[in-house]
Amino acid sequence: MANFTDPIKAAFGRYLGRFYSEHLVADTPALSEFRQRGFAKSAVWAPGRMVDQVEEMLSSWRKNDNDDSDTPHPKLPVMIAAMAKDYVPAPSEYGRPILNPIDVIIPHDPKRRVFKMRVVTADVRTQVAICAPEEPTARSIAMQLQMFAGATENRRFHSIYRLAGMDDHWPVVLETPDIQAINTLITDKVVYASA
Repeated sequence: MANFTDPIKAAFGRYLGRFYSEHLVADTPALSEFRQRGFAKSAVWAPGRMVDQVEEMLSSWRKNDNDDSDTPHPKLPVMIAAMAKDYVPAPSEYGRPILNPIDVIIPHDPKRRVFKMRVVTADVRTQVAICAPEEPTARSIAMQLQMFAGATENRRFHSIYRLAGMDDHWPVVLETPDIQAINTLITDKVVYASA
């Protein structure tokens, strides 16, 4: 998953990368190959909301040259992530926005400068679709992702914002760590699991 200028998108990509490299257990032959392939060749971003673009993204993935060879050899499984482009203010119970500028000093600023800062909290919807060659692999990845996201220590991660030439870490909290529904659909011998 590429580096993005959107700090939250980049942070979610790192979050999925941590799931893939540190927590995913290979319990099917396809999942074993998926783990050996490396995250960079196992996950992609959809250009927008994913629900209507999984088929298009999978078609693009199948045409992709994953092995730098003369002919494309699309590999499954693949995780396709998407993040909504719309802005939705978070409910007040998740934090009060700071609408009027306040004076702050960034703790690690060696110059101890005072900045005016305003802060808002927003909900950002994300989706991950898993496309696999058979149902047990799709279900395994989806269920392992559900367990990872539901663990208390994985409810938070940090996005990195560049402020006054310094990297500043801001928290991202999974509001709903439970995967509400796992939908599987078998099409052309590819199984989709949407989380």
